[in-house]
Amino acid sequence: MTQSIIDTKDGELRFAEKFVVSKQTTPQEVIRYFGQDKVVIRDMNTGWKHYSVRNAKVNDTYFIFTLYFDNDILKMLDFLVSDEVITAGSWDDWSERKELEKRDYYNEWLTKEIGNKRNFPWGTIGAFYDTKGGGSSIVLRYE
Repeated sequence: MTQSIIDTKDGELRFAEKFVVSKQTTPQEVIRYFGQDKVVIRDMNTGWKHYSVRNAKVNDTYFIFTLYFDNDILKMLDFLVSDEVITAGSWDDWSERKELEKRDYYNEWLTKEIGNKRNFPWGTIGAFYDTKGGGSSIVLRYE
């Protein structure tokens, strides 16, 4: 069995032996590991910056990550998981039913990864459907 990606003791995400995302991760470390050409940065001009990486592969799983930094301090991660390369969808093939199915899949994936617990001393993690944005994802928030 492959090692769990999420470490419930401290909220770290293990991408590789030499790269772990934690609340101490800096934006520069994200760029250094994934490469400038693979990271899309959105500066919200409020102190917040969003760093997105598409189709990062860990073990046999693909991820799309967005890391949310407030004045260069990692506060939250939002991510999708799939056994296949994740392609951009379109509103033409969107349905609430499909998004709720994705949320259920993400919950099952989380349960396989970490069990049923979702609240920890370091923060919270869970799978959610955003009714305003119309999408489902896994959200990890650091305290």
